[in-house]
Amino acid sequence: MSEQRLFMVEDVWLRAGQASAYLANMGSKPRHEPPHAWDLVGVFNQKRIAGEWPSAVNLWQMSWSSLAGRMRHQFGNDAPREEVFERWWTKSSGERSAGWDRVLLPGEGCPELFDLQAKPLGRCLIQIRTAVRPGASIAHLAWLESVISDGNVQGPWSPFLWMRAVHSSETFLYLAGHSWSGVELATRAFASPPAAFKARATASLLHSWDRSRYLFSDGQ
Repeated sequence: MSEQRLFMVEDVWLRAGQASAYLANMGSKPRHEPPHAWDLVGVFNQKRIAGEWPSAVNLWQMSWSSLAGRMRHQFGNDAPREEVFERWWTKSSGERSAGWDRVLLPGEGCPELFDLQAKPLGRCLIQIRTAVRPGASIAHLAWLESVISDGNVQGPWSPFLWMRAVHSSETFLYLAGHSWSGVELATRAFASPPAAFKARATASLLHSWDRSRYLFSDGQ
């Protein structure tokens, strides 16, 4: 039986003038070797017109065992030195100032990564992060799934990942497109959840860098 897959989203606040340096450095070297390695789904920069700026978003896929193994490998008392990783960490530490991350569980019908590669989606992304009342994230994720499965998303945007946070009452939805047209139309279907969720949503516009290999083909 295969392990349950997880995702992690890292929202990184960058120092002034360091966005290009951080994004170029991110994913340039594997953080760890198998079996502790994670799969880098995408690296994105925050568009200046929406959300915190300058910032970057890193999206990873892993399993519970690789998550636990990496934490032990990186922070354990007997953790071995990894010079490549330490050089990466030192460089990136001067490019970022703070941030947050969430471990996420995918929702029902959330595509596998090889499915995303089979049909590249585009470099333009909308991230909708929704905080709901305590204990309501599973139900809110089910509501998102129903909106998607009923075909209510209009315009040239495609929902491709929908997930809930493990340790907070939040859901995350990602939509992808080939241009920035129709953003309001794409998000309209998710703008009016049932009042019982007490939902507070924050939308961010993200642009994929070249290491987001699951989201677009080389020819785009």
